[in-house]
Amino acid sequence: PGLQLTRNETVDMSLSLRPRFTLSRMFQVRAGLDFRYEFTNSDTTGRINEPRFGDPFVDLWITGIPAVGPLKFWVAPRLQFPVSPESRAATTILTTGLIVQAAVGVEHFLGGDLTLIAQGIYTHTFNQYTTPSTQTDFRPSCFTPGDTSCYGQVSGVSNVSDVLSWAFIVAPSWGSWSPGLFFRMTHAFPYSVRSLEGLSNVGEAPSRVRQSTFFAAWIDYNANPWLSLELGYSMGRNLLRADGQIGNPIWDEAQDMRLYFSTVLTVDKLYQALSGNDRGSGGVIRTENTPRRGPASIATF
Repeated sequence: PGLQLTRNETVDMSLSLRPRFTLSRMFQVRAGLDFRYEFTNSDTTGRINEPRFGDPFVDLWITGIPAVGPLKFWVAPRLQFPVSPESRAATTILTTGLIVQAAVGVEHFLGGDLTLIAQGIYTHTFNQYTTPSTQTDFRPSCFTPGDTSCYGQVSGVSNVSDVLSWAFIVAPSWGSWSPGLFFRMTHAFPYSVRSLEGLSNVGEAPSRVRQSTFFAAWIDYNANPWLSLELGYSMGRNLLRADGQIGNPIWDEAQDMRLYFSTVLTVDKLYQALSGNDRGSGGVIRTENTPRRGPASIATF
């Protein structure tokens, strides 16, 4: 009561690269790299106007698993490499993971199609130390909703060793238009800290799991096979409020609420269009599940 909060406006842009290469009917290699630049001076970076790269990853997707009726399955091991300031501060050496995904497509849903995707991801991080390091050349943010790698340099708070997250997408489509809903919950398990004689915790014993949520809603417009436009809203937060109660995962003025606009460029479809060899419709790949939409279509986030 009586707390006076200050607004933390953020205007930034990001670029995500998601190449994928099909090895055979059974295997596909996927990779990812993110870049972000903030125009404002909010609390999400340690330096004003700092260009930031995320941690690149490489997946080997097993795409040839037999379907069970309309339900399709994918499994993928993952390797993720510590490039971001958060991972360097956490002294990360390597992150390994396993992705399990299921999807179903429903045709003739209210005059259109419906895509349902569920996904679970488990990761284990190998760190040099169990607590974040201190560096003089950078001080990354230690409050980023959904980020489990940076929880306070020199605070003594442990690094995260294991993360379990689950998510789902609901995305109907009518022609070139496709709205969607996304929800993810993350459970992060930190390294345990030995109890030392003569030292005690401040207050109660620390929590053994850190939980956060992320929600997004959007509408896509597939202008042509190689270009899609998206307008959306998202919010990420810690699961619990400061009073220990579960917070609203969709709307909370004290949390990181964002409006965003993005464009999705599918490079292989653009090449096909320029070469006069268009092999099917395009769209945002994360909501594509049915092979009838084209050779490149596959369920993914």
